[in-house]
Amino acid sequence: MKLFKYFYLIITLLLYSQAIFSQWQGAGTAQDPFRIYTVTDLENITNHQYDSDYTQAMSSPLTPLISYTGVHFKLMNDIEEPLTKRLCFNFAGHLHGKGHSVTLNLNNELDPDSILNSTFIAELFGSVDSLTFVGNSPVFYSLFNRIHPTGKISYIICNLDITPFAIIPNTKVAFIFCGENNGLIEYCVNNSNLSNNHNISQVSLFVFSWNNFGTIDNCINNGNISIHNVTDLLVSAIFAVDGGGNITNCINNGDFTISGVPAQSYISCFSYHDNNISHCINTGNINVKSGGGGTGTGTGANIMGIFSVSNGIVSNCLNTGNLTGNEIAGGIVGEIGNGIIENCLNAGYIDGDNYVGGIVGSFSQYGNYFTIKNNLDLSKTAKYALIGDDLTLYLTYPQYYQDVIIENNFYDKQMVTIPATPNGDITGKAEGKLTTEITGFALQSILGDGWSYAEGRYPIPLGLENHPAALLAATPIYLHATDTENYNSVDSVSQNFIIGLENNVEWQSAYNMVFLYEENGILQHIGYETLTGNLDNYSKNIQLNIRSIPSSITSTTFDEITIYPNPVKDILLIDNRQFTINNVEICDIAGKTLSTHSTNTINVSNLPMGVYLLKIYTHKGVKVEKIVKN
Repeated sequence: MKLFKYFYLIITLLLYSQAIFSQWQGAGTAQDPFRIYTVTDLENITNHQYDSDYTQAMSSPLTPLISYTGVHFKLMNDIEEPLTKRLCFNFAGHLHGKGHSVTLNLNNELDPDSILNSTFIAELFGSVDSLTFVGNSPVFYSLFNRIHPTGKISYIICNLDITPFAIIPNTKVAFIFCGENNGLIEYCVNNSNLSNNHNISQVSLFVFSWNNFGTIDNCINNGNISIHNVTDLLVSAIFAVDGGGNITNCINNGDFTISGVPAQSYISCFSYHDNNISHCINTGNINVKSGGGGTGTGTGANIMGIFSVSNGIVSNCLNTGNLTGNEIAGGIVGEIGNGIIENCLNAGYIDGDNYVGGIVGSFSQYGNYFTIKNNLDLSKTAKYALIGDDLTLYLTYPQYYQDVIIENNFYDKQMVTIPATPNGDITGKAEGKLTTEITGFALQSILGDGWSYAEGRYPIPLGLENHPAALLAATPIYLHATDTENYNSVDSVSQNFIIGLENNVEWQSAYNMVFLYEENGILQHIGYETLTGNLDNYSKNIQLNIRSIPSSITSTTFDEITIYPNPVKDILLIDNRQFTINNVEICDIAGKTLSTHSTNTINVSNLPMGVYLLKIYTHKGVKVEKIVKN
């Protein structure tokens, strides 16, 4: 009798399998996947799943069949007719998008009170890859609720229109990719913006809340977050709030704005705490001061470029975004607990009212052991260049803090005109150096193998040296310096300088107070100037305060000589009726002689386009004029 029951069950499974799998063309194997042409083909996946709750699905003898374990599907074209309900509850198969798109218009028709019905797949045990999501879902919870240890999503692009974001009743959360990640999210891109006017408590674009126990690798966020009317606590991280997992090789290009600032908030680009982050780049700006306040009007709110509170490892990361808060702000980590910050570079402006540092904002009261080692800052902050908190205890009683390591952190003191810490610069721990003492290979013996070195630029965290944002951040300008104690800073520029042109960085002068010619920055006027460096789609600004202008060529003042046309294309004429011209030199903007002439009619057609100096030698003296060659 028992044998008959097993035989009956097998026959039932085979018949059920045949009934399900006859819905699609193909064999469902990796070599011959079931082919998806229409939204009806997708809905057939939905219609043949086990529609009970998760516990029943896991305990059912039909689970391997109805969750499509090992079964392969592939899209044959874009699915433009909207999918209005969840594709599958628990899916253990493999859906291959082949670069096509699916239009979502989830309406939660199965159960309006169930958040899991507002997902593409609730529980992912298998994989989904190479798929773009488009459409506008009136009720959207996330693409996936949970990615299990065997689950993986890769090459997923989210182009959904979910602005404003509709919050599921009683959840007070907003996120896009998944609720919990125990598996792998790789090579995924978010282009969707998240805008919300509700009183929410947690926001993330990739993994919600405290639930990243897996890995997020090589993912990019281009979406912006705009949050309004938050009153109490807000914890938000663009990639994953918490969990103890790994976030590697990820990039955030999106901006984050919060208005109606909550009583307490923890805002970051990558993680709130506990996750291990490496080789990540933030280029987005964060503003948590708009609408009246800052990161919080209560206790310890903070904002940072990589972590807000670090109990994990942050290594080989870069921040170029401008971060604006009010309580605690750090370019790499807002507040460090028992964690490690190593081989990280900040090149963004960090603004705050209390604890502000280019690398670390403050020390957690619960942290007894941490490491801040081999980091660089290249940008000003509102307070301190490297560490925003008081180091007195660690300096006075090192015997009690043997597990606290702070060493080899540097900033460029010609670019950053503030001290390293509230305790000033501390040799060997946190200190400023001249540009030439940081660029090239000058720090290689100190910083070691965690950085990429090259002539003509600052070190770049190893692994990021090919990204244009990192190359631009590492491109210097060389202001005049006579020695380590007597130099002109960005706050007091009085001599011409050199601009870095490596990696095809292009520079522009905002107010024409500096003339840029090849690698030369020639001061033209006294006042404030902004130099902008551009590389690919990235830019950076350097503010200059020009106090005086050097005179590299002596010129006699007289107005009786006229030069025309200017700009000139071919023939330049010099009207010298009252003067005898001995000879004329055409020089580059740095004063180097390019050619000499003995006539007042000069053919310049062979000169490249640009700006030149014309030195006219007469019996009365030397007249110097600037000409433009078109």
